[in-house]
Amino acid sequence: MFETNVVLRNITISENSIVMIQRIRQVLEDGRIIAETNIRTSIAPGEDYSKEEQRVKDICQLVHRITLLFNKRI
Repeated sequence: MFETNVVLRNITISENSIVMIQRIRQVLEDGRIIAETNIRTSIAPGEDYSKEEQRVKDICQLVHRITLLFNKRI
């Protein structure tokens, strides 16, 4: 029986406050990984991230809020 999982592998913040997300799509047969594909996405300040998982939402909210506050001071 085949099964597909998407696993959050890494979250990185760029110097421009872009949240970069790396996920791995795994295809499993009887519980064993038989294929993997990297999926990379990014979320810039102001972009919608409402459909992301909670951990990604929390990071985006924090990083983008800090960026907004910093830019207002300049």
